[in-house]
Order: sequence, then structure tokens, then C-alpha cells
Amino acid sequence: MKQGVGAFAICSIFCFACVAALARDIECKAPAKSGFDLRGDQRLQACALIGVWDDVASGNRRGGYKPEVVSWLNDTVSAMRAALRDLDKLGCGQLEPGALAQATQAVSSQLAGARLEDIKASKQLASHRLNAEIVAWKYLQPVYVESFNVPASDPATVRSFVNPTWLLPAGGEWSATVADGVYYLENQASPKAVRYLHFRVRCDDGINRPASVEVRLDQRADNGVGDAGLLYRFDPKSRFYYVFTLGRGGRLTFSKRNKAGFRTLYAETAESLSGSRFHRLAIVGTDRAMFLYVDNRLVKVIEDSELRGPATGVVAIGMGRFAFDNFTIY
Repeated sequence: MKQGVGAFAICSIFCFACVAALARDIECKAPAKSGFDLRGDQRLQACALIGVWDDVASGNRRGGYKPEVVSWLNDTVSAMRAALRDLDKLGCGQLEPGALAQATQAVSSQLAGARLEDIKASKQLASHRLNAEIVAWKYLQPVYVESFNVPASDPATVRSFVNPTWLLPAGGEWSATVADGVYYLENQASPKAVRYLHFRVRCDDGINRPASVEVRLDQRADNGVGDAGLLYRFDPKSRFYYVFTLGRGGRLTFSKRNKAGFRTLYAETAESLSGSRFHRLAIVGTDRAMFLYVDNRLVKVIEDSELRGPATGVVAIGMGRFAFDNFTIY
């Protein structure tokens, strides 16, 4: 981030002490977009698919579909609704009723009795899945991006390009540096240490703003590696939050901290994420659920809406060297 765009507060999750930063929020340079403009047949087909699922969910047509197709339809429409959460305003309700009914019947006929592999092989139906997974990121407009691109890594140059709040005071268990366009948080002393930084967009409550960050775990033979990723819906007053992190061996974890304590809501290990390259973690929030993405691919829908904090950020947990890049709020 160039100087003057915004500022942060950096805290330890398990401590009451907080290192305060300049109390400036991120300004909105443009109105928040609802994300997506569906046009023509593409919009009609998307609305039809949602209409079919509404019938299935209400029990009207469940008997006509195989269980694996019902599961696929649920995941697909859930992801689509996340990407197009203002779809009705963009035109589902304004479509010509006869055309929508005809399209809905056509989609229903394609799904009835079909095998899941045939559905996935169908170009027409497969395009729905593609739209649901990538269109949100393609069309969403960033209101804040931190790329950490600085011409040199010496402290004076870094401070002239990156807000000093990203850089931690010397002498603590955590250190922060910027080098070669990457932000590093490092802890070689305490295996239970946690460090996060957070901020909010001033123009709205920020609760459902999508966010993404690229993370990499720099492993070494002489230490362990913890987890790194996104901090979401953080409440500075209660210190309650969600975290979506990548850990050793490709371990994905989504957890929350509330008045009952810290609890994991989702955990999965993917061997493809176990290497030493960057992976993009992202969250799209809605009023009823959060959609988790890895490298632009939907991996999980979390149906939880308890926490409503306004701040978003990054987190590092445990010992190791954690690399972050291209942190973005949309």
C-alpha cells in the first residue's frame, strides 16, 4: 500500500495487550459493486438453475434427481448465489416469466435421472459451475490492494512505500519485513505465538466484503511451521473472529473464536497445497454463509453467521516464516 491509503492495528490473539496503530480506516474510492452483470442467455440459464434448486429444496422435485446430483446442485447454486448475491436486483425478477419457466423446465429435464459425470461433461451445465467459482473474482472491484512492491528492501525505502504499521517494533517474538514484493511475518521463539493485523473499509460495515490473500509457508529443517491466512469479521472490541488458514502438509482450516472459545469448523488436507509456492485463500461472505476459495476454486461453504465484526486482515500462527502477497478487499 502506498503511504496515506490506510492504517492498521496489530494485536496478539491470546493477549489483552494491543499495539495500537494510526486509527485511520480504508477509504472507498468507488462505490461498492454487487459484483456481477449477467446478460442474455447466461443470466436466463443461471436464474433457471436457481429456480430448479428452489423446487428441489422445497421437496417438490427431489424424487426426480439422483442424490449425487442433488448434492452437486446444492453446491453449485450456493456458490452461484454467493457470487451473485444481488442477482434479483440485476434481473431474475425482471425476466419474462414464460421464458424463465421454459428455461427452468429445460434445465430440470437435463438433471432428472442424469448421472453426475454426464452433467459435469455437459458444456451448458458445466458453465454454471465455472461461473459460480470464478466470476466473483473476475468482476469484483478491489477497494484495497497491498502488493508490497517496493524498489528496495532497506527499512527506509520500505517505510516510504508501505505503511509503517505493517512493520513491527524490533525486539519482540515476531518480526516483519518486506523483500522482493513479499511481506514476511517470522517467529522462531514461541510455538504458540499468534500475530494478526486487521483493518476495515470506512464506507460500510465491511461484514460481507470478499477478501483474498496469497500465502506461502517457508519451511526450514530446524523449525516447525504453523498456519497463515485470512482473518475475517474481526471485532476489535470482543476480539471475536473467523480465520481461514493454510498449514503444514496442505492443511486447510477454518475456525472461529467467540465467547465459547476457539473452535474449528472445517479442516481438510490437500496434497496439492503442500509445496513451497504461493496459494490464494479467499472468502466471500453473505448474510447466512461464507464461501471459501483456494486458488479461485470453491472448497467449502460454511453456514455460520454468528460473528459480525467489521475488520479483515491476515494472521500467522506458530513458529516459522510466513509469506503474504496481494492482500485484497473487494
